[in-house]
Amino acid sequence: MLAEPDRSPGPDNLNLKVQQLEATLVDLRRDVVGCVDSQEQVEKLLQSLQRDCTEVQEKVRLQMVASEEQRSLHQVISQSAGDLGRGIEEVSAAMMQAETNMRQAEVFEDGSLPVLAEVPAPLDPNFAPLILGKRNYLKAVAASGSKATLDWALPRADGCARYTLPVFPDDSAEVEASIYLAGVLIQEQIWQRSAKSLLLCGPAKICEALKKEYSMGGTYEFEVKSMPNVCGTPDVAFSVAVVASAAELPAASDTPQVCGKDASGCRLAFDLGKSDIKTVAVKDNEVVYSKETEWDVTNVDPDYHFKAIVDALKLAKEKLPKVQAIGGSATGTVGANNEATWCDIFPNVPPPVYKAKVVDIFQRISKELAGDVPLKVINDGEVTALAAVQKLGGKGNVMGISMGSSEGGGYANADGNLMGWINELCYVKLDLNPEAPTDPWTKGAHTGVSHMYLGQRGATKLAAKAGVKVPPNYVYPHPDMCTIKHEDHAQCLKLIQKAMEDPSVRPQVEKLYRTIGVYLGYALAQYSEFYKIDHVMILGRVSKGAGGDIMLNTAKEVLQTEFPEFAGIQFHTADDHFKAGSLCPRDRNPVHRVILGIWWLCSWCLCSSAVLFTWQA
Repeated sequence: MLAEPDRSPGPDNLNLKVQQLEATLVDLRRDVVGCVDSQEQVEKLLQSLQRDCTEVQEKVRLQMVASEEQRSLHQVISQSAGDLGRGIEEVSAAMMQAETNMRQAEVFEDGSLPVLAEVPAPLDPNFAPLILGKRNYLKAVAASGSKATLDWALPRADGCARYTLPVFPDDSAEVEASIYLAGVLIQEQIWQRSAKSLLLCGPAKICEALKKEYSMGGTYEFEVKSMPNVCGTPDVAFSVAVVASAAELPAASDTPQVCGKDASGCRLAFDLGKSDIKTVAVKDNEVVYSKETEWDVTNVDPDYHFKAIVDALKLAKEKLPKVQAIGGSATGTVGANNEATWCDIFPNVPPPVYKAKVVDIFQRISKELAGDVPLKVINDGEVTALAAVQKLGGKGNVMGISMGSSEGGGYANADGNLMGWINELCYVKLDLNPEAPTDPWTKGAHTGVSHMYLGQRGATKLAAKAGVKVPPNYVYPHPDMCTIKHEDHAQCLKLIQKAMEDPSVRPQVEKLYRTIGVYLGYALAQYSEFYKIDHVMILGRVSKGAGGDIMLNTAKEVLQTEFPEFAGIQFHTADDHFKAGSLCPRDRNPVHRVILGIWWLCSWCLCSSAVLFTWQA
């Protein structure tokens, strides 16, 4: 076996290896140093990045804090602005109320105003009917020996209202009572008939005071701003002038409107209330369809209102083979050509939009549903009066009062015809109590107007006092009960009606209806100065059921006790009509009686055509 060769490195090879190792070691040292330097740089970079990150995080945190503070500040500012706005409104309303109270305190010093009701309102003991205050005032003026009078005229497009009021002399201590009462009575006539201007003749101090009150910034600014819209002339301001002689005042005049009462053929009818849309289909004098559809009158979009009305009427249209005429009623004032000149069922539609898309809404609805068929739309209160005329076989001197979301009023004269008045009785003052409630429509400008007495609000403001169990936000004057929305009031009224079925609370709830009956009795006496009333037709939710009977009996008691000259007024309700058996057989369900009764009656006079409505110029 051969021996392996000697592989031990020689000296030269060993030196070479050492040199190579030394060179490698130098390289390694250099690399190590480089790595160390790089590590230090990386560490420094990381530290720098960490510092930057910390700074960024701090900046983000500070921005978030600032944003949160900004949001909080914005909320505080917004809330403060809202509180300030509400505060300004509340202070303004309080100042107006305080001014009114001070004014009334001065007015009432002579004892002529106000006077508490002899037939008391159980849940409103301080109710002071305007009619009693006026009666005492006239006695006081007569006793003073004053011969002074104040005359005024309220011209409108189709007529003129006139009035003469005995007044105290300008230099008497009681002259403020004359100024106050004159302002209230002018307001009453304005809302009965409308007016484009006010003409005054009488003692200088009284005339100048009233001229100021019926100007912008005055006590009756609401009327001054409303009348141009009511009259269909929004661009013509309401004016006030003083004339030297009563002979210069225009004479009293009216333009009665003669109406037919036939509903033959196929017709659609609608009533636009503040809570719902009522629709009816009538075929040859018979109701074949009727329905109530809730809607939101506070919606600002006129297209919403148009669609809601059209959709409700389309359902009624399906029950007819064709549509030959359409009739309707609405709150507010309606022009001779069916223009919605001033309808408060569209309260939040901005004025420019109202003019463009609401004034002609009834005409557009009719065309959408049936083309160019005859159309007539009138005030909802007038429908009530005409329904009563039809029910009574053509008898006249009929006042119609609908006690629904608010008070709707209408009147037909001795011939059974309308007078051409607007009959917006819901804006008429009934209560002289200085602490009488305000209403959301006049926004604190007035107290004691009928809005708060002869409709749902007359009942709901008394619900808690009557022991009715209602949610906290239904207890008047909770803010929810002081807006123009009607939903809460409608629900509250249902609770009142339900409470009447509970023997444990019924005696107290009956006081609520008796209180409203007191309101109604004194209101009818007040209205009777301007309307010759032989019959009154009472409709609406507030008048339903046993509570409605209590209300009507109390109103009769007021007339018999305080106003025997009006005790002969005959009261009528829709239920009387049903008792006479005038419903079509399938509609005899008692639950539907009030609704169908209204619409059976309205069907006679709503759906206008050359046959049904003959409007004389």
